[in-house]
Amino acid sequence: MATKVNLSVHQLELLQKKYEASDAFELVSNKAMMRMLHISKSTLYRLRTEMNMPYVKVGKQVFYIRGLVILQLLQQHDGLPPKRA
Repeated sequence: MATKVNLSVHQLELLQKKYEASDAFELVSNKAMMRMLHISKSTLYRLRTEMNMPYVKVGKQVFYIRGLVILQLLQQHDGLPPKRA
């Protein structure tokens, strides 16, 4: 069963524009990502494992690459085609 985030494409696009600038590749904590996406810790874990969400582990702490996560969620939402670099 695929895990879905309850954000519309419009909300995801707004997040993408907000973080498109210099902080797009900022590393954010579990807590910050949960607040940004309005999801629980277990849902975030499922997204990380099922969707191969980009993250970095430092010791026992997990950090997410904000811009890449938003882009991946946008691409997955309703089968949007992936952007080519």
